[in-house]
Amino acid sequence: MDNKYTGEHWNNCNSEEDFVQDCVECVWRTTSTNPLTVYISNLDGDNVFASGVFKYTNGFDNSFVTVTFLHNGTAIGNPIEVCLDSCVAFTISKFNEIRVIPSAASVDLPAEGEIHLTIRYTFRLTK
Repeated sequence: MDNKYTGEHWNNCNSEEDFVQDCVECVWRTTSTNPLTVYISNLDGDNVFASGVFKYTNGFDNSFVTVTFLHNGTAIGNPIEVCLDSCVAFTISKFNEIRVIPSAASVDLPAEGEIHLTIRYTFRLTK
């Protein structure tokens, strides 16, 4: 019996390659308005998918942070602005670094927040 779900398609589905899922939670803090890397991976990012939440919890009144996703140093997609005391949910693919740039920060009043990521990527088993 011929079935369209056999053959090459079936072989690809049963390869020794699976998705791995990691959960990352990180508190970030900076006293500068320079870019701060809040997440970086040793993976090339081509097969990385993630969803998460970015929070901006402490800083100057009326300030915001700009969140940028990068793939091997090049920005991808549009930056996300997050206002003080708020959070933004996101889904992104093909990245391996996340940077935050606060609109204001100082030693006396640092910009602070959190990032929560659920990252999925392919992983090939070796024999």
